[in-house]
Amino acid sequence: MRACFEISIRTRLVLSALALLAGPASLAAEGAAESADLELTDGNIHTSSGNVAAMAVRRGVIVALGDEHAVHTQRGPKTEVIDLHGATVIPGLHDLHVHPLFGGITQTHCQIEQGSTLAALQNRIKECASHLAKDEWLIGGQWDAPALGSPPHRRQLDALVPALPVLIDDTSGHSSWANSRALAIAGITRKTPNPEGGIIERDSRGEPTGVLRESAIDLVRQKVPLPSASAVRAALEWSLRTMLSFGITSYTEASVGFVAGYERELETYAALADEGILKQRVTLCLTWAAGSEEAESAIQRRNLFARERIRPDCVKIFLDGVPTDGHTAAMLEPYADKVAARQDDASRYGLLLVKQDVLNAAVTRFDAMGLTVKFHSAGDQRFGPG
Repeated sequence: MRACFEISIRTRLVLSALALLAGPASLAAEGAAESADLELTDGNIHTSSGNVAAMAVRRGVIVALGDEHAVHTQRGPKTEVIDLHGATVIPGLHDLHVHPLFGGITQTHCQIEQGSTLAALQNRIKECASHLAKDEWLIGGQWDAPALGSPPHRRQLDALVPALPVLIDDTSGHSSWANSRALAIAGITRKTPNPEGGIIERDSRGEPTGVLRESAIDLVRQKVPLPSASAVRAALEWSLRTMLSFGITSYTEASVGFVAGYERELETYAALADEGILKQRVTLCLTWAAGSEEAESAIQRRNLFARERIRPDCVKIFLDGVPTDGHTAAMLEPYADKVAARQDDASRYGLLLVKQDVLNAAVTRFDAMGLTVKFHSAGDQRFGPG
Protein backbone atom coordinates (compact mmCIF):
# COMPACT_ATOMS: atom_id res chain seq x y z
CA MET A 1 0.00 0.00 0.00
CA ARG A 2 1.33 3.40 -0.95
CA ALA A 3 1.90 5.97 1.74
CA CYS A 4 -0.37 8.99 2.00
CA PHE A 5 1.29 12.42 1.84
CA GLU A 6 -0.69 15.10 3.67
CA ILE A 7 -0.74 18.77 2.81
CA SER A 8 -2.76 21.34 4.73
CA ILE A 9 -4.42 23.80 2.34
CA ARG A 10 -7.62 25.83 2.53
CA THR A 11 -10.37 23.54 1.31
CA ARG A 12 -11.97 26.18 -0.87
CA LEU A 13 -8.67 26.86 -2.64
CA VAL A 14 -8.09 23.16 -3.19
CA LEU A 15 -11.51 22.84 -4.79
CA SER A 16 -10.95 25.91 -6.97
CA ALA A 17 -7.67 24.55 -8.24
CA LEU A 18 -9.14 21.15 -8.98
CA ALA A 19 -12.02 22.72 -10.87
CA LEU A 20 -9.49 24.38 -13.18
CA LEU A 21 -7.61 21.16 -13.79
CA ALA A 22 -9.01 20.86 -17.32
CA GLY A 23 -6.37 23.36 -18.37
CA PRO A 24 -3.26 22.72 -16.24
CA ALA A 25 -1.00 24.43 -18.73
CA SER A 26 -2.88 27.74 -18.45
CA LEU A 27 -2.93 27.38 -14.67
CA ALA A 28 0.84 27.02 -14.69
CA ALA A 29 1.27 30.00 -17.00
CA GLU A 30 -0.85 32.18 -14.74
CA GLY A 31 1.55 31.75 -11.82
CA ALA A 32 4.78 31.75 -13.81
CA ALA A 33 5.81 35.27 -12.74
CA GLU A 34 6.47 34.16 -9.14
CA SER A 35 8.11 30.91 -8.07
CA ALA A 36 6.31 28.28 -6.01
CA ASP A 37 6.95 27.73 -2.29
CA LEU A 38 6.48 23.97 -2.62
CA GLU A 39 6.74 21.48 -5.46
CA LEU A 40 5.65 17.84 -5.21
CA THR A 41 7.00 15.42 -7.81
CA ASP A 42 6.66 11.73 -8.72
CA GLY A 43 3.36 11.42 -6.87
CA ASN A 44 -0.10 9.96 -7.25
CA ILE A 45 -2.11 13.16 -6.81
CA HIS A 46 -5.88 12.68 -6.81
CA THR A 47 -7.99 15.40 -8.46
CA SER A 48 -11.57 15.64 -9.67
CA SER A 49 -10.34 15.21 -13.24
CA GLY A 50 -8.02 12.28 -12.70
CA ASN A 51 -4.58 11.71 -11.22
CA VAL A 52 -1.44 13.71 -11.96
CA ALA A 53 2.19 13.28 -11.00
CA ALA A 54 3.19 16.75 -9.84
CA MET A 55 1.85 19.85 -8.12
CA ALA A 56 3.17 23.32 -7.24
CA VAL A 57 1.89 25.46 -4.36
CA ARG A 58 2.43 29.15 -3.67
CA ARG A 59 1.20 30.86 -0.48
CA GLY A 60 -1.17 27.97 0.21
CA VAL A 61 -2.69 27.99 -3.29
CA ILE A 62 -2.23 25.27 -5.91
CA VAL A 63 -0.74 27.07 -8.95
CA ALA A 64 0.17 24.11 -11.15
CA LEU A 65 -0.98 20.54 -11.66
CA GLY A 66 0.16 18.08 -14.31
CA ASP A 67 3.31 16.31 -15.34
CA GLU A 68 6.68 17.29 -13.92
CA HIS A 69 7.62 19.38 -16.97
CA ALA A 70 4.57 21.65 -16.55
CA VAL A 71 5.08 22.04 -12.83
CA HIS A 72 8.85 22.55 -13.09
CA THR A 73 8.26 25.99 -14.63
CA GLN A 74 7.10 27.16 -11.19
CA ARG A 75 10.36 26.24 -9.47
CA GLY A 76 12.67 28.94 -8.12
CA PRO A 77 15.79 29.08 -5.94
CA LYS A 78 13.74 28.98 -2.72
CA THR A 79 11.20 26.34 -3.78
CA GLU A 80 11.06 23.32 -1.49
CA VAL A 81 10.99 20.20 -3.67
CA ILE A 82 9.65 16.91 -2.28
CA ASP A 83 9.99 13.68 -4.25
CA LEU A 84 6.98 11.60 -3.23
CA HIS A 85 8.35 8.35 -4.67
CA GLY A 86 4.84 7.38 -5.76
CA ALA A 87 3.07 8.39 -2.52
CA THR A 88 -0.55 9.56 -2.65
CA VAL A 89 -1.83 13.12 -2.16
CA ILE A 90 -5.53 13.77 -1.56
CA PRO A 91 -7.53 16.93 -0.70
CA GLY A 92 -7.85 17.52 3.03
CA LEU A 93 -10.98 16.32 4.80
CA HIS A 94 -13.32 18.52 6.87
CA ASP A 95 -15.06 17.04 9.91
CA LEU A 96 -18.29 18.96 10.53
CA HIS A 97 -18.84 17.68 14.09
CA VAL A 98 -16.09 16.39 16.34
CA HIS A 99 -15.03 16.64 20.01
CA PRO A 100 -11.19 16.69 19.99
CA LEU A 101 -10.71 17.82 23.59
CA PHE A 102 -13.20 15.31 24.92
CA GLY A 103 -11.76 12.54 22.77
CA GLY A 104 -8.24 13.35 23.90
CA ILE A 105 -9.00 13.66 27.60
CA THR A 106 -10.86 10.34 27.67
CA GLN A 107 -7.62 8.60 26.71
CA THR A 108 -6.54 9.17 30.32
CA HIS A 109 -9.85 7.93 31.81
CA CYS A 110 -11.11 4.44 32.55
CA GLN A 111 -12.02 3.17 29.09
CA ILE A 112 -14.76 0.55 28.89
CA GLU A 113 -15.28 -1.26 25.62
CA GLN A 114 -18.61 -0.41 24.03
CA GLY A 115 -21.13 -3.24 24.32
CA SER A 116 -19.53 -4.66 27.48
CA THR A 117 -21.66 -6.97 29.61
CA LEU A 118 -22.13 -6.15 33.28
CA ALA A 119 -19.43 -8.67 34.25
CA ALA A 120 -16.95 -7.24 31.74
CA LEU A 121 -17.70 -3.69 32.87
CA GLN A 122 -17.25 -4.60 36.53
CA ASN A 123 -13.92 -6.27 35.81
CA ARG A 124 -12.74 -3.16 34.01
CA ILE A 125 -13.91 -0.86 36.82
CA LYS A 126 -12.07 -2.99 39.36
CA GLU A 127 -8.90 -2.84 37.26
CA CYS A 128 -9.08 0.95 36.88
CA ALA A 129 -9.72 1.43 40.60
CA SER A 130 -6.56 -0.52 41.46
CA HIS A 131 -4.46 2.29 39.93
CA LEU A 132 -6.08 5.15 41.83
CA ALA A 133 -5.14 6.75 45.13
CA LYS A 134 -7.53 7.27 48.04
CA ASP A 135 -10.32 9.77 47.27
CA GLU A 136 -9.39 10.01 43.58
CA TRP A 137 -12.33 10.04 41.20
CA LEU A 138 -12.83 7.09 38.88
CA ILE A 139 -14.25 8.60 35.71
CA GLY A 140 -14.62 7.24 32.22
CA GLY A 141 -16.99 5.32 29.96
CA GLN A 142 -18.67 3.94 28.01
CA TRP A 143 -21.52 1.73 29.19
CA ASP A 144 -24.31 0.53 26.97
CA ALA A 145 -27.60 -0.10 28.80
CA PRO A 146 -28.95 -2.91 26.54
CA ALA A 147 -25.67 -4.84 26.87
CA LEU A 148 -25.75 -4.83 30.67
CA GLY A 149 -28.74 -7.17 30.90
CA SER A 150 -30.36 -5.21 33.74
CA PRO A 151 -30.90 -1.52 34.60
CA PRO A 152 -27.74 0.04 36.04
CA HIS A 153 -27.75 0.62 39.80
CA ARG A 154 -25.27 2.25 42.14
CA ARG A 155 -25.04 -0.96 44.19
CA GLN A 156 -23.38 -2.69 41.24
CA LEU A 157 -20.57 -0.14 41.47
CA ASP A 158 -20.54 0.03 45.27
CA ALA A 159 -19.71 -3.68 45.46
CA LEU A 160 -16.50 -3.00 43.52
CA VAL A 161 -15.49 0.51 44.58
CA PRO A 162 -17.18 1.52 47.84
CA ALA A 163 -14.64 4.14 48.93
CA LEU A 164 -13.77 5.95 45.69
CA PRO A 165 -16.32 8.16 43.92
CA VAL A 166 -17.26 6.74 40.50
CA LEU A 167 -18.90 8.52 37.55
CA ILE A 168 -18.98 6.80 34.16
CA ASP A 169 -20.72 7.96 30.99
CA ASP A 170 -22.88 5.91 28.67
CA THR A 171 -22.31 5.64 24.92
CA SER A 172 -24.26 8.81 24.19
CA GLY A 173 -22.72 11.03 26.86
CA HIS A 174 -26.25 12.08 27.85
CA SER A 175 -26.48 9.65 30.80
CA SER A 176 -24.02 8.84 33.57
CA TRP A 177 -23.83 6.20 36.28
CA ALA A 178 -22.57 7.09 39.76
CA ASN A 179 -21.89 5.03 42.85
CA SER A 180 -23.14 5.89 46.33
CA ARG A 181 -19.91 7.69 47.27
CA ALA A 182 -20.23 10.06 44.29
CA LEU A 183 -23.90 10.73 45.05
CA ALA A 184 -23.04 11.51 48.67
CA ILE A 185 -20.32 13.99 47.64
CA ALA A 186 -22.87 15.71 45.38
CA GLY A 187 -25.48 15.71 48.16
CA ILE A 188 -28.00 13.72 46.10
CA THR A 189 -30.60 11.93 48.23
CA ARG A 190 -34.17 10.76 47.76
CA LYS A 191 -35.25 14.31 48.64
CA THR A 192 -33.19 15.93 45.87
CA PRO A 193 -35.55 17.21 43.16
CA ASN A 194 -34.83 16.74 39.48
CA PRO A 195 -32.95 19.78 38.17
CA GLU A 196 -34.45 21.65 35.25
CA GLY A 197 -33.59 19.74 32.09
CA GLY A 198 -32.42 16.66 33.96
CA ILE A 199 -33.56 13.45 35.63
CA ILE A 200 -32.33 11.58 38.71
CA GLU A 201 -33.45 8.02 38.15
CA ARG A 202 -35.01 6.40 41.23
CA ASP A 203 -35.93 2.88 42.21
CA SER A 204 -39.39 1.70 43.36
CA ARG A 205 -38.71 3.07 46.85
CA GLY A 206 -37.78 6.51 45.54
CA GLU A 207 -34.05 6.10 46.21
CA PRO A 208 -31.58 7.37 43.55
CA THR A 209 -30.29 4.48 41.44
CA GLY A 210 -27.12 6.33 40.49
CA VAL A 211 -28.24 6.86 36.89
CA LEU A 212 -28.35 10.55 35.97
CA ARG A 213 -29.75 12.03 32.77
CA GLU A 214 -28.83 15.30 31.01
CA SER A 215 -28.37 18.27 33.40
CA ALA A 216 -28.65 15.97 36.45
CA ILE A 217 -25.17 14.72 35.57
CA ASP A 218 -23.80 18.17 36.36
CA LEU A 219 -24.83 17.79 40.01
CA VAL A 220 -22.03 15.24 40.31
CA ARG A 221 -19.73 16.37 37.50
CA GLN A 222 -19.23 19.79 39.11
CA LYS A 223 -17.61 17.96 42.04
CA VAL A 224 -15.05 16.23 39.80
CA PRO A 225 -11.74 18.16 39.66
CA LEU A 226 -11.22 19.76 36.26
CA PRO A 227 -8.27 18.50 34.21
CA SER A 228 -5.12 20.59 34.57
CA ALA A 229 -3.93 22.98 31.88
CA SER A 230 -1.16 20.55 30.93
CA ALA A 231 -3.66 17.67 30.68
CA VAL A 232 -5.95 19.72 28.41
CA ARG A 233 -3.01 20.68 26.23
CA ALA A 234 -1.82 17.08 25.94
CA ALA A 235 -5.36 15.94 25.11
CA LEU A 236 -5.77 18.47 22.31
CA GLU A 237 -2.31 17.76 20.89
CA TRP A 238 -3.13 14.04 20.81
CA SER A 239 -6.37 14.66 18.95
CA LEU A 240 -4.77 17.06 16.47
CA ARG A 241 -2.07 14.51 15.60
CA THR A 242 -4.61 11.71 15.32
CA MET A 243 -6.88 13.71 13.01
CA LEU A 244 -3.98 14.75 10.80
CA SER A 245 -2.97 11.11 10.47
CA PHE A 246 -6.37 10.49 8.85
CA GLY A 247 -6.14 13.53 6.57
CA ILE A 248 -8.49 15.82 8.56
CA THR A 249 -7.17 19.31 7.81
CA SER A 250 -10.14 21.34 9.09
CA TYR A 251 -12.96 20.69 11.52
CA THR A 252 -15.73 22.08 13.70
CA GLU A 253 -15.28 21.65 17.46
CA ALA A 254 -18.86 20.94 18.48
CA SER A 255 -19.02 21.98 22.16
CA VAL A 256 -16.35 24.21 23.70
CA GLY A 257 -16.59 24.49 27.48
CA PHE A 258 -17.67 20.94 28.22
CA VAL A 259 -14.32 19.39 29.24
CA ALA A 260 -12.43 21.97 31.29
CA GLY A 261 -14.34 25.24 31.10
CA TYR A 262 -14.41 27.87 28.38
CA GLU A 263 -11.35 29.86 29.44
CA ARG A 264 -8.95 26.93 29.68
CA GLU A 265 -10.14 25.34 26.45
CA LEU A 266 -10.02 28.58 24.46
CA GLU A 267 -6.61 29.48 25.86
CA THR A 268 -5.29 26.04 24.88
CA TYR A 269 -6.52 26.40 21.32
CA ALA A 270 -4.99 29.88 21.03
CA ALA A 271 -1.66 28.77 22.51
CA LEU A 272 -1.29 25.81 20.15
CA ALA A 273 -2.14 28.05 17.20
CA ASP A 274 0.43 30.66 18.28
CA GLU A 275 3.10 27.97 18.62
CA GLY A 276 2.36 26.53 15.18
CA ILE A 277 1.23 23.19 16.61
CA LEU A 278 -2.35 23.61 15.41
CA LYS A 279 -2.20 22.77 11.69
CA GLN A 280 -5.92 22.48 11.01
CA ARG A 281 -8.37 25.30 10.36
CA VAL A 282 -10.92 25.20 13.16
CA THR A 283 -14.39 26.56 13.84
CA LEU A 284 -15.18 26.63 17.56
CA CYS A 285 -18.78 26.27 18.78
CA LEU A 286 -19.23 27.63 22.31
CA THR A 287 -21.85 25.71 24.27
CA TRP A 288 -24.67 27.98 25.44
CA ALA A 289 -27.38 27.38 28.02
CA ALA A 290 -29.93 29.89 29.26
CA GLY A 291 -28.76 31.61 32.43
CA SER A 292 -25.11 30.56 32.15
CA GLU A 293 -22.96 33.61 32.95
CA GLU A 294 -19.81 31.68 32.06
CA ALA A 295 -21.17 30.90 28.59
CA GLU A 296 -22.26 34.50 28.01
CA SER A 297 -18.84 35.78 29.09
CA ALA A 298 -17.06 33.38 26.75
CA ILE A 299 -19.24 34.42 23.82
CA GLN A 300 -18.63 38.11 24.50
CA ARG A 301 -14.84 37.55 24.74
CA ARG A 302 -14.58 35.06 21.88
CA ASN A 303 -12.56 37.30 19.55
CA LEU A 304 -9.68 37.43 22.03
CA PHE A 305 -8.99 33.84 21.00
CA ALA A 306 -9.44 34.23 17.25
CA ARG A 307 -6.41 33.37 15.16
CA GLU A 308 -5.64 32.83 11.48
CA ARG A 309 -6.60 29.17 11.91
CA ILE A 310 -9.26 29.63 14.62
CA ARG A 311 -12.75 31.05 14.17
CA PRO A 312 -14.69 31.13 17.48
CA ASP A 313 -17.85 32.27 15.70
CA CYS A 314 -20.30 29.46 16.47
CA VAL A 315 -22.70 28.81 19.35
CA LYS A 316 -23.95 25.33 20.28
CA ILE A 317 -27.42 24.88 21.81
CA PHE A 318 -28.83 21.58 23.10
CA LEU A 319 -32.56 21.46 22.36
CA ASP A 320 -33.19 17.97 23.77
CA GLY A 321 -31.48 14.72 24.71
CA VAL A 322 -31.15 11.37 22.94
CA PRO A 323 -33.60 8.54 22.09
CA THR A 324 -31.82 5.88 24.14
CA ASP A 325 -33.03 4.00 27.23
CA GLY A 326 -33.24 7.33 29.08
CA HIS A 327 -35.96 8.71 26.77
CA THR A 328 -34.60 12.27 26.76
CA ALA A 329 -34.98 13.06 23.05
CA ALA A 330 -38.19 15.10 22.71
CA MET A 331 -40.83 13.18 20.73
CA LEU A 332 -44.28 13.98 19.33
CA GLU A 333 -45.49 10.45 20.06
CA PRO A 334 -44.84 8.67 23.37
CA TYR A 335 -42.07 6.09 23.68
CA ALA A 336 -43.34 2.53 23.35
CA ASP A 337 -41.51 1.24 26.43
CA LYS A 338 -41.23 2.60 29.96
CA VAL A 339 -38.38 3.74 32.15
CA ALA A 340 -38.29 1.80 35.42
CA ALA A 341 -40.07 3.58 38.30
CA ARG A 342 -40.64 6.69 36.19
CA GLN A 343 -44.09 7.45 34.80
CA ASP A 344 -43.79 11.20 34.20
CA ASP A 345 -44.09 13.03 30.89
CA ALA A 346 -40.31 13.14 30.54
CA SER A 347 -40.32 9.34 30.47
CA ARG A 348 -43.07 9.24 27.85
CA TYR A 349 -42.17 12.16 25.57
CA GLY A 350 -38.61 13.18 26.42
CA LEU A 351 -37.21 16.56 27.43
CA LEU A 352 -37.23 19.93 25.71
CA LEU A 353 -34.26 21.71 27.26
CA VAL A 354 -34.90 25.29 26.09
CA LYS A 355 -38.22 27.14 26.28
CA GLN A 356 -39.36 28.38 22.90
CA ASP A 357 -39.43 32.09 23.73
CA VAL A 358 -35.96 31.86 25.27
CA LEU A 359 -34.67 30.04 22.20
CA ASN A 360 -36.22 32.58 19.83
CA ALA A 361 -34.59 35.49 21.63
CA ALA A 362 -31.20 33.77 21.88
CA VAL A 363 -31.00 32.76 18.22
CA THR A 364 -32.12 36.21 17.08
CA ARG A 365 -29.42 37.80 19.25
CA PHE A 366 -26.67 35.46 18.12
CA ASP A 367 -27.60 35.93 14.47
CA ALA A 368 -27.37 39.71 14.90
CA MET A 369 -23.87 39.17 16.33
CA GLY A 370 -22.85 37.32 13.16
CA LEU A 371 -22.63 33.95 14.89
CA THR A 372 -23.54 30.59 13.45
CA VAL A 373 -25.91 28.61 15.69
CA LYS A 374 -25.44 24.84 15.84
CA PHE A 375 -28.26 22.78 17.35
CA HIS A 376 -28.34 19.39 19.00
CA SER A 377 -31.81 18.11 18.15
CA ALA A 378 -32.39 14.36 18.21
CA GLY A 379 -36.19 14.10 18.52
CA ASP A 380 -39.00 15.26 16.25
CA GLN A 381 -40.70 17.55 18.77
CA ARG A 382 -39.71 21.17 18.31
CA PHE A 383 -42.10 23.26 20.37
CA GLY A 384 -43.45 23.16 23.88
CA PRO A 385 -47.13 22.99 24.82
CA GLY A 386 -49.25 25.62 23.11
